[in-house]
Amino acid sequence: MKNLHLCLILLILTGCTKHNVGVVSNKRILLSGSVLSAENNPRKGISIKSSGSERFILHATPRELLGETATSASGEFSFVSLDTDNSFFGLSINHPNAENYRENLASIHYIDSIGTRTVAYELGDIYLPEVQEYEIKVKNTSGSTDTLFFQFQYKNSEQYRFFDKDAFVDYYGIKNELQARNRLIPMEGTLSTTFKTLENTEIDFLYKYTAEATYDTTSVTLSPENPIYEFSY
Repeated sequence: MKNLHLCLILLILTGCTKHNVGVVSNKRILLSGSVLSAENNPRKGISIKSSGSERFILHATPRELLGETATSASGEFSFVSLDTDNSFFGLSINHPNAENYRENLASIHYIDSIGTRTVAYELGDIYLPEVQEYEIKVKNTSGSTDTLFFQFQYKNSEQYRFFDKDAFVDYYGIKNELQARNRLIPMEGTLSTTFKTLENTEIDFLYKYTAEATYDTTSVTLSPENPIYEFSY
């Protein structure tokens, strides 16, 4: 019993251990780019943070921060960051943990894995989209006695891109795509769900009438002019 108790203590302590980002004292990285709207207008005063992380999710806590700045009036940024030898390296545009975080805009993270890295990342034009709240209403308008099983998939307002073969590429994983699911039983009539996603993107609405069936799918392009979408059966 004493041995088991000791093992549990060790597991708890191990789980609570925080990752320390190791800084390479003689290595620096130049980071530059321009942050723009979808209409090619510069986005001024957007937070830019470089940080390390034990995994590919960037929290940019003070113990992980390697450098920071903000975009100029022309939307441009250029700064020198510390480098790390034991962590993923990331650059975050409009990080949610930043003091001047703008909730109406997306967050974009660029990640490079642990290992040898370049001395400069020129990211060029970065298009930072608006974030919009939408509502989905599912209605039983036919009086059907079937239970509707449904789910919908949409883009996360926090996007990740990974360095691969000399370029940053979109990461099509669970972090970039979110999913909500539910079911509508006959006596409910209507079910409503609100969610936030990127403007002018698509949602995939999947539905079926029995738990064992295969989902059918319909796609809808979202727009700020139409914040409410109804699916009836």
